Amino acid sequence: MMIGNYYPFRDGRIDEIENGLTESVWVERQLGWPVVKVFNTIIAKALAEAGRPTGSSDRVALTISGDIPRQKKSSLNSLIKSDRFCDAGTIG
Repeated sequence: MMIGNYYPFRDGRIDEIENGLTESVWVERQLGWPVVKVFNTIIAKALAEAGRPTGSSDRVALTISGDIPRQKKSSLNSLIKSDRFCDAGTIG
């Protein structure tokens, strides 16, 4: 699971990303295995304050993105014990 985003001022400039390669694909190449992004579309304060029970009309949906089968994304969703996630597709 990858929960961060690339920030050149913090991480240093990565030419491949600056030239259009997605950050997640770059990380996959460094690690040598698939990356699944979660929690990177919401700031910590909102994550802490926006939680609502299932069925609430103002409930926030978070994404799980990665080049893995939907079944594995579902397992990841269960692992983090939340049904507030939706499949956002691939990362490429």
